[in-house]
Amino acid sequence: MSHANAQATGNHDPLGSPTDPLVAPPATPAPQTEKLGRDFHIHLGTVAANAIAGGILVAGVPLVAATLTDSPQEISIISAALQLPALIGILAGLVVDRTDRRRLRLIMMGARAGLVFGAAAVALTGNLSVWALAALMFLYALGGVFIGAANTAMVPQVAPRSQLAAANSRIQGAMFVFEDIIGAPIAAVLVLAGSFWLLGVPGLIGVLGMIVLWAGMRGRSFRAPQSEPQQHTEGASGGVAKALRDIREGLVFILTHRVLRPVFTMSMVANFASAAYFAVFVLWMTGPQSPVGVPAELFPLYFTVMAVGAVAATLTVSLLLKVVAEFPLMMAGFWCMPFLLVIQVIRPSPWVMAVVMLLLGYSLTVGNVIAMTMAQKLVPGRMLGRFGGTAQTASSGLAPLGALLGGFVAEQFGFSVLHISVAAILAVAFVYPMLVVRQRDVAELEVTE
Repeated sequence: MSHANAQATGNHDPLGSPTDPLVAPPATPAPQTEKLGRDFHIHLGTVAANAIAGGILVAGVPLVAATLTDSPQEISIISAALQLPALIGILAGLVVDRTDRRRLRLIMMGARAGLVFGAAAVALTGNLSVWALAALMFLYALGGVFIGAANTAMVPQVAPRSQLAAANSRIQGAMFVFEDIIGAPIAAVLVLAGSFWLLGVPGLIGVLGMIVLWAGMRGRSFRAPQSEPQQHTEGASGGVAKALRDIREGLVFILTHRVLRPVFTMSMVANFASAAYFAVFVLWMTGPQSPVGVPAELFPLYFTVMAVGAVAATLTVSLLLKVVAEFPLMMAGFWCMPFLLVIQVIRPSPWVMAVVMLLLGYSLTVGNVIAMTMAQKLVPGRMLGRFGGTAQTASSGLAPLGALLGGFVAEQFGFSVLHISVAAILAVAFVYPMLVVRQRDVAELEVTE
């Protein structure tokens, strides 16, 4: 559960992610006796490169689009395009579990760099349009689905199991720092410099990330651990049948899991509502006719404020887990969002929005860090890719529709109606898992490998 950067960066998903929040890790964090090591820090560096490139695009492209149209419905097309690739999350997870995760990341990072360089060339011709920007973000996010699934699945391969919570906290912190504290302000400067620079700079950063990943882990294999030998003699029909069995296994695992099933139901509904909120966020915030009235050049800084809250969360989540059990803490973080939406409707001002974004960043990140660690502990290693992809498709499948519906409601009835409706839907979504999941369920179902 998080904002729209998740798909574009290929890293996480705000009340969205690449991966969407699930539930929590073990009741007591393991003692930090092992170091994270060189492999993890190389992994972290490449995640940071993806984050800063995606952060520039996610913060900057809506500002460019706002110069082309003032229609909430048209602006929502870009957000819908950003969310749509989540629908192939199941396929991405299958690929992640059947190939070298490092090599897959390199291929997708290269494809995305080429894509933004091509878009920068189009910007030089002066032919950018809302539809062209939507196509750019769709294709960029499409690569992000594969990168994000591979990123998450690789964490247990590059970090000690006893340090997974610390590893995920650092990854979440790096993503917010480089996406929003660094990437968003850079986007504000690059928008002023011109669309060519806004698009070209993320391409260069993507190439740098590829070099770090290629050189830092050269010659290493990061395939998924297998419970049984691979059958290389299968024909095409046998390979398809095996792929379908693998997908079915991932779906059945979620649908029969007494913790994951209700949490994914919550995520699906909550991400639908969250997508509606963020789809027209730029028009709620910027311009003389907007309810908040923030100058366009200051808009990216609100994501920076959100990132400050997120980084604070990554630094304190381990402390919170010492006094509050995982599942209640995760739900408390997510419950903050509907209350904050109501507050901003009552008092829509630049300063109120700064506080709202700070608290959103903190509370949602607490939930996301716990959720990511839980998935890595409750899901067998051989299934992490499929699980992450299936989770992404299940929880974000309705997000494109939510984005388009958010644009429609804002255009027809206004932003206040949209935000109150989103808050109500979130509240309903959060009630269900609280009624059927208990902390002891999470502890009992942890996988030992």
